[in-house]
Amino acid sequence: MPATVRISPDAEHRSWRNEYVQLTPVDHRVEARLQLYAGQEGGCVLVRAVTLQIDLRTMRVTLPDQIPAGPLRHQAAIKGERILALLAAARCERDHGASEPRGVLGPWVRGDPPSRNA
Repeated sequence: MPATVRISPDAEHRSWRNEYVQLTPVDHRVEARLQLYAGQEGGCVLVRAVTLQIDLRTMRVTLPDQIPAGPLRHQAAIKGERILALLAAARCERDHGASEPRGVLGPWVRGDPPSRNA
């Protein structure tokens, strides 16, 4: 049964809270809940919660109409396309016999030791 998962850009290192994405399957679509960087105000970082719809049949990302044009919408579009590419790659691996996604994940998942940056 499909389950909700949380992804981040780099599981070997800690990520900022706005870099994590929660993916929830909904029929042939996936809801991607993410936080977008919306600037700073009074020394505080502002983030905006957004839910994107990713249609795996049509391979399209739908952004909510409420996201204003400009940098925030651009950020949502880029993140949505990256998520779609990740899901497409994982589906391709599955279609070629993989029991779980491997190539789309970091080397630490494949059993390779994580690299250490000096």
